[in-house]
Formats: sequence, C-alpha cells, structure tokens
Amino acid sequence: METVESAAIAARLTAPRRSGPGRPRKVSVEDQRERILTAAKAAFAEQGRGGVTVEQIARSADVSRQQIYEQFGDKAGLFDAVVSEYESIFTDEWLTTLRKHEELGIRGLFRATYQLAFDLRSRYPGAVELLSEAEREGNAALTRIQQRRIDALRDTVAARWSSTPFAPPRADRALNAMYRSMAESVMNVQWPDSAPEVETLIDLLTEFSLGGLIWLTNRRPEIIEKLG
Repeated sequence: METVESAAIAARLTAPRRSGPGRPRKVSVEDQRERILTAAKAAFAEQGRGGVTVEQIARSADVSRQQIYEQFGDKAGLFDAVVSEYESIFTDEWLTTLRKHEELGIRGLFRATYQLAFDLRSRYPGAVELLSEAEREGNAALTRIQQRRIDALRDTVAARWSSTPFAPPRADRALNAMYRSMAESVMNVQWPDSAPEVETLIDLLTEFSLGGLIWLTNRRPEIIEKLG
C-alpha cells in the first residue's frame, strides 16, 4: 500500500520542471550581437573609443566579455563593426532619399538632402563624431559615405541638365564639396543662445546652394528655373 510520503515523492518526480527565477533566458547570437552593438554605439559616442573598455560594454549589453571577444575579436573589431554599420545606414539613407525625391526640382532636391543631414544627426547622435574618429585612425568610412553622396547627387543633377539645352557646369564637383562643407559647418555651430529653427537653417543652406549653382552657370538664373 502506497504511503503518503512515497506518493509525495512520486508527484515531485513526475511534475514538469520549471526554470528558477535566476535561470538566464536563452539569447540568440543575432540578438546578442545587436545588444552588444547598441551598447557599443552609446559608449563610443559618449566617451570615444579610447575611453571605453570591453568590460563597460559587456555590462551595458548584459553579456560576458568572452561573448564580445567571440563575436568581434577585440575592442578594435567591435569599433570597426560599429563604424561599418553606420556607413551602411548613412549610405542607404542618402540613396533612398535621392530615389524618393527624384521627381523634385533642384530646389526641392537640395532641401530634401539638407533635411536628411539634420535628421541623421538627430536620429544617430554621436555617429558623425565617431566616424570622424575612425577617419583619423585610418578607416575611411566617412570619406566613402561622402563620396557616394556626392556621386549620387551629381548624377541626379546631371540627369536634369540633359533635359535642358545647357551643359552642366564643369565645376560641379566643387559645388558638391561646398554643399557638404556648408552643411557640416552649420550643424557644428556653437550658438551663444538658442539655435535657429532647423527649418530656417535648411532654407538658408538651400538658397546658398542654388546661388552657387547659378554662379557656376555664369550667373544665368533662368537655367535653374528650367531645372525646377
């Protein structure tokens, strides 16, 4: 005859096992990688590559240092992975914006690209500074982003010229360099009080760019009018 004690033991043995509250949840390699990259982006943006340790990133991502080493090799490899991700994001954003606004006139096109520049700064704080740091250390990701942007914008504008009886200005590359420099300079201004509205700055940059384009066409504004 089964005793009360033996029945209790049997019940415990046959009951389904449950994880204790302290047992870690299984995390996929992809999720783990995303957590590490997210933590690394924030840490590098705030302190720069030299001011961050793998231990800090591991604690922030809730992973072990070994997991970081297994996926990225070392801190330099993790830094390069972050830079590579930003390079892909920024390049894709620029090309998508140009395709999305391919029907706009020249003024609208300039305005859309300046708007994107401010949007990227807002959505990815510290990314441009991180890319600049990488550039100083020999990773030319920022140069590649800028060159793809210049080439794409030049090709888009050149396609508009083909619909007019005018030849594109021979100094179009210079215009693109000025465009880039103006945008970066305005976004890096340290305002003594409150900064102007972003829309005001975008309008200002757009008009300066159009003025440069008119100058490159031997001061013939009617050409710009034909381009929209």
